[in-house]
Amino acid sequence: MKIQMLVSLFCPFFVGCGTPDLSVEVGSPFPEFNLKSHKGDFVSNADLLGSKCLVWFFPKASTPG
Repeated sequence: MKIQMLVSLFCPFFVGCGTPDLSVEVGSPFPEFNLKSHKGDFVSNADLLGSKCLVWFFPKASTPG
């Protein structure tokens, strides 16, 4: 009885915990951005147009903010 009650209480939470589809298809355009670089300069996708570049996002690991 307790197991059924626990399952019925927590089941709605697990059903809504799916992640959205964030996949990118080959050939799709890169989204526009204007971000601050590690040097403090702002870089946009227009600045990089026509050149090869690697865009790497690194979250602040183990730090607030």
